[in-house]
Amino acid sequence: MPKTGITLQAAPNADKERDTKLNIHQRIHAVMKDVSYVQKGHEIKLSGGGYKVVTHDAVTAAVRPALVNHGVVYYPQNLRCEQNGNRTEIMLDVRFVNIDDPTDAIDIPTIGFGIDSGDKGPGKGLSYAVKYALLKALGLETGEDADLNAAEHEVELITEAQAEEIFELMKESNAEQPK
Repeated sequence: MPKTGITLQAAPNADKERDTKLNIHQRIHAVMKDVSYVQKGHEIKLSGGGYKVVTHDAVTAAVRPALVNHGVVYYPQNLRCEQNGNRTEIMLDVRFVNIDDPTDAIDIPTIGFGIDSGDKGPGKGLSYAVKYALLKALGLETGEDADLNAAEHEVELITEAQAEEIFELMKESNAEQPK
């Protein structure tokens, strides 16, 4: 067999006996018992400072062994993708399936944005969406509180001069002015 540079490693306890009668909810619950926290590790550096994030790979590395041990697979489905400039918007469902009864499954709707000027936007958006589906479906802590980091939505209003210009253009085109 040719060498590929890839090392395959079995998940811990992969050969462990599991209860094949558990439904998908019981299996997800068992995974939640095994994995409760994913530590932020990757640092993003910005000109005004920086912050740490939990990456897709960190979440996958944390949850994969427990999913394997409890007989759960997941995959994206119902993918919808929209390109807005350099931002790719991904909407999909992540389906978690009981491997002993493939008709036993749950779907987690999720979204993700990938910003890239090249061809990596869709992959980034997909990775982001799957990462958050895993975090939310398994109730994982990351040490990050989205409520504390919430930014206020900014609304840009037009000036009075701009409003007057709009009304003048409406008059010129015989458009009715809204009340």
